[in-house]
Amino acid sequence: MKVEWRKLEKKDFDKLVDFFSMLGKETLSMWKHYGPCSPQYKAVKVFQEKSWKIAGWIEGDIVAYGYLVDDPLYQKVPALGMVVRDDYQGLGIGKQCAKELIKLGQEVGADAIYLTTFEENKRARSIYEELGWKQVGITYSWKKKSVQYKLWLNGVSDNGN
Repeated sequence: MKVEWRKLEKKDFDKLVDFFSMLGKETLSMWKHYGPCSPQYKAVKVFQEKSWKIAGWIEGDIVAYGYLVDDPLYQKVPALGMVVRDDYQGLGIGKQCAKELIKLGQEVGADAIYLTTFEENKRARSIYEELGWKQVGITYSWKKKSVQYKLWLNGVSDNGN
């Protein structure tokens, strides 16, 4: 499926609201970046947050959204988040989005990319593991067990190799 990937711009605000409006209950239960709130509020938060943002577009509509956000705890290791519209899940778009975010991380000079996903989100976990992310921890968020992953970029690793 041909997806156009580009940086998200303020002019895309209404399309982003539409995108968030189309996310189903199950998808929202797995992607809780801004917690329970309206699609408009989510879109406002996207543009308030200091992050690198991308969107996947098909025929003028956003079908996927992803970001890298600086984490004050980890220098040069941004946190990744992404979500794919329900009617486009299972078509490889999540994997494309992850690859685009990896490229973006390399472009901005990140040493690694960090993420947390719910343990039950097997589809996302399989994408991350297939692309080389390594599990580095277990935590609990939103009263659910979560898996923490890290992907080292540019040949760097925790042990300097």
